Amino acid sequence: MTRPTEKNPDFSIILPAFVLGFTSVIGQILLLRELVTVFYGNETAYAIILASWLFWVAVGSYSAGLLTRLIERPARIVGALQVIISFLLPATVIAARHSKQFMHIQTGEIVGIVPMCVSSFLLLAPLTVFLGGLFTMICLVFDRAPGEGKRTYGIGTIYLWESIGAAVGGMAFSFILVHILPAMHVAFLMGAANLAMGIIVHKRNKILLISKMTLLAAVIVLFAGGWVGKIDQWT
Repeated sequence: MTRPTEKNPDFSIILPAFVLGFTSVIGQILLLRELVTVFYGNETAYAIILASWLFWVAVGSYSAGLLTRLIERPARIVGALQVIISFLLPATVIAARHSKQFMHIQTGEIVGIVPMCVSSFLLLAPLTVFLGGLFTMICLVFDRAPGEGKRTYGIGTIYLWESIGAAVGGMAFSFILVHILPAMHVAFLMGAANLAMGIIVHKRNKILLISKMTLLAAVIVLFAGGWVGKIDQWT
């Protein structure tokens, strides 16, 4: 068996990068739609939401980069972050729908620029910080994998597959998901995708494997029992 190199990268590294891009762009579209609805279609909201998203992703990536020397097994961190993100995305969608209540904004009231900035900035922080940190951890896994020349060509590979995932995710949402599934179902589906990918990738880590299989089974039960639909109606 040949060792993975920069020309033959390991799928245990490529798949997380692809699913990260896939999840990120769909999560961004979902939350953009939800928050713009809350803000009554204000065009300024688009800039504020995207700026908040980019800021916190950068904070997450940079913060994770500061911790790389302290991390001995980054693959485990990748697995843990996937679990966290799989639940944070639906939770953030729910929080976005209730954000007017948190801001004490009455029905029909136009949201001011300050509440809009504060709510977007705080609401998106948890999910996007972990998304940014996950990208850095995937790069760290690749950097420590066998092979030469990864510091230049290899990190570009991670960017490439993350971008491919984002492109595929954008097309999948625009042409398929938005027409057949409500937003809450899509959010839980993205969570299930992260858990399923983690099961495929982290077969050797029994703790992560068992925990992700259990959580994935719980998500499947939520779908099969119609609970996702009930959550969607409740929110």
